[in-house]
Amino acid sequence: MKRKGVERGQAAKELIQKVYERYNGVYGSQIQLFLLHDHGVWMNHKKVLRIMQDLGIRSL
Repeated sequence: MKRKGVERGQAAKELIQKVYERYNGVYGSQIQLFLLHDHGVWMNHKKVLRIMQDLGIRSL
């Protein structure tokens, strides 16, 4: 049985990866703004940075 937090965390990682790839890796924590604009999802910039570090992705 998965916990809600684990599912939500995985969904956040997938969404950040999707936005990162859409904008060709140009943006770092500014992905936060595209999450809100493109997907209607608000996420703190520190959380975005933490997830990006977990995924091993960086802005150009």
